[in-house]
Amino acid sequence: MFLRYVVPLAATLAVGCASGAGAEDPPVAAREAAFSAADADELTLTIVASKTGGNSDPNRVTVMEVAAAEVNELGGVRGHKLRLTAEDNASSEALAREIITRLLAPPKVPDVLFGTHTSNVLPLVQLAASKHTFVFGGGSSLPNVVDNATAEGAQYFARTTPSGNLVAQRLAQLTYEDGASQIGVVYLADTVSTQYKDDFVAKFRELGGTVFPEAIQGVPPTSTNPSYSAQFASALAGAGQVRGRPAVVVIGSGTQLKTLLRDATAANVAVQWYTSHGVQSGDALAENPAAAEGLRGVKPAKGEASHFDHYAARLAASHPGIKPDGTAYPNMYDEILLFALAAERGGLSANGIRTSIREVSNADPCKIKLGPEHLAAALVAVRLGVPIDFDGASGSLELDARGDVAAGFEEFHVTGGAFVSGGTL
Repeated sequence: MFLRYVVPLAATLAVGCASGAGAEDPPVAAREAAFSAADADELTLTIVASKTGGNSDPNRVTVMEVAAAEVNELGGVRGHKLRLTAEDNASSEALAREIITRLLAPPKVPDVLFGTHTSNVLPLVQLAASKHTFVFGGGSSLPNVVDNATAEGAQYFARTTPSGNLVAQRLAQLTYEDGASQIGVVYLADTVSTQYKDDFVAKFRELGGTVFPEAIQGVPPTSTNPSYSAQFASALAGAGQVRGRPAVVVIGSGTQLKTLLRDATAANVAVQWYTSHGVQSGDALAENPAAAEGLRGVKPAKGEASHFDHYAARLAASHPGIKPDGTAYPNMYDEILLFALAAERGGLSANGIRTSIREVSNADPCKIKLGPEHLAAALVAVRLGVPIDFDGASGSLELDARGDVAAGFEEFHVTGGAFVSGGTL
């Protein structure tokens, strides 16, 4: 079964195409000795997760468990079956810091840690990456998050979710190209959305658009607000018209959109909304779907259909009630596969992962492209030292020097009271 992929890969090496990529590793025993669980049958991976709290989603851990089970079916990583354990920081950055400080206490300092949301990824970068624990932060799109690590620590970070500044800039471009020359902005006043707002406004103004300061309105980070009527009114007052409707950008989560749709319905105002993929979480359209009609947004493009479909089928087989395109779900799935391939290639230590992660994910003419449906062949290939370019269910896993993934984007909109995916941008 594997020969279909591995034989052409081996042939690639035979003609010398992959010089450097197949460089000889240090002795396996020396690499594995650095990993705290290397002598155990199971390899425990710890996730600092927002499973509860105001900005939580336990399903992100679930999709990671689906990926780990898939790796285990194929023999695990270097002979070790993966076992995931989640530490709930309850959406609290302060609690995340306590958890991470405890995890980093000697004698067994972990070589790798995972985060599911910005409330845990940010302190992971600050505390763990700077101590050379490799951090997978695919649950956060916080712009420039790696700047919170030391210069050397920044090398110990990767995430499969695009940085929010890239999404914000693409949303600004879509909004401007749709005919909006003047807009109002309502944003969630937390760390991520505030930076997202700043990047959006800067790009929109760079394109030639107008955003009046008084039309930029922050709303509190709570899920219990019955109304944002005052902020909504100020944003409307500074909004221009698109197709006869005031143009308003929503930056935040489904809670913010849901509340603003309630406010628009109460005020009997038809709005041309613009937003990004974060609002697709929760039940944003449950109360007033008609008020969202015509909404347009930007989200990171999914991976190739075969890659995404494989992941979706695996998820449906064990958890049929979870939608595969939930926010960051395919990204979290991909992070476990990316870890497995990098560790299989470079060893189980943080340094081994750091030095090998781009070898298995970044494009090169000499590499063969593989995806999740080829995971068995990909694991065999890296064991043989064969160069691969692994793409995930979430799309390209091409990592830049900062550990950020390069991503394409696609449009989505609301039609008939539902979110509908559009074409690639």
